[in-house]
Amino acid sequence: GGSEGHSYMAVVHADGNGMGDLLKDAVKVKDVNDDAEFLHNIRAFSASVASLSKKAYENTLLDFRGLLPLKGITETDGVFPIRPIVYGGDDLTFVCDGRVGMHLTKHYLQKFTEEKIKVGGEDKNIDACAGVAIVHSKFPIAQAYHFADELCGLAKAHRRENGNSEGSWLDFQIIQAGMTGSVNTIRNAQYRSLTGQTLHQRPYKLENTWDTFVEILRGFQSKQWPRSRAKTLMQALTKGPFETKRFIESVNWRGISLPPTNVKDIGWTGGDDADRTTPYFDPIEALDFYLKDLLTNNTIDDDTEIEVTE
Repeated sequence: GGSEGHSYMAVVHADGNGMGDLLKDAVKVKDVNDDAEFLHNIRAFSASVASLSKKAYENTLLDFRGLLPLKGITETDGVFPIRPIVYGGDDLTFVCDGRVGMHLTKHYLQKFTEEKIKVGGEDKNIDACAGVAIVHSKFPIAQAYHFADELCGLAKAHRRENGNSEGSWLDFQIIQAGMTGSVNTIRNAQYRSLTGQTLHQRPYKLENTWDTFVEILRGFQSKQWPRSRAKTLMQALTKGPFETKRFIESVNWRGISLPPTNVKDIGWTGGDDADRTTPYFDPIEALDFYLKDLLTNNTIDDDTEIEVTE
């Protein structure tokens, strides 16, 4: 669905959180011999999960249609510029233009949490995690899917490891030509500064840190921050906190400030040098893969209907 010259696509994989435990709760019955109650509960669970996922995806399509046309992305000849690949239950995998993948994923995860499912006769909210692999359009699709699936798994692992038992998380990775190995291998090799700090802060919690990521991204798309200046900051970040501080001082002297965040002075968070991370590297890397219009245009026609064919 993208125009010629925009040669990156986003492969997105989303998956519900804690579905195994919820299923165990759904099939619990007072009498272990009560087949009728068991079947009723599992059918109600399955149907409600499928309905929730379907509504979330249809609402995402509505949001996307309300935003079109975007720069280089239009709906033409009855072809809608997004393609679902895996669609069923709490799983969703779709492909779209690389510049709208993160926005659509965020919207889907938000809508996923708004509906309830039936668990043993009770209505319960659930959430999900997602991975967005942004690859060249000629990149092998099977490998791209595995990257998206791995990113979704990393988001889920981060959710568990940090004691975050609730909430939706999103991870993304821009896969350039020649990148091999797992996402962790790529990040350990290429996402550390020369002085040892971690350059990325992914994955992001949708209800919290994702908003900060978007606000910083919006700041870097302002006139005060042309691409060349943002890329120079990116180079300073790769050299470590000292070089970053020198760069920030130089732009501050010219009346230019960093995009809004709770990070002060040197552009890094954390205590000891080795434990520091920066909130600026991720948004700068994403500049070419998040259309500026998506940060300002939230138009949607609520009267429009889109039906997803099973």
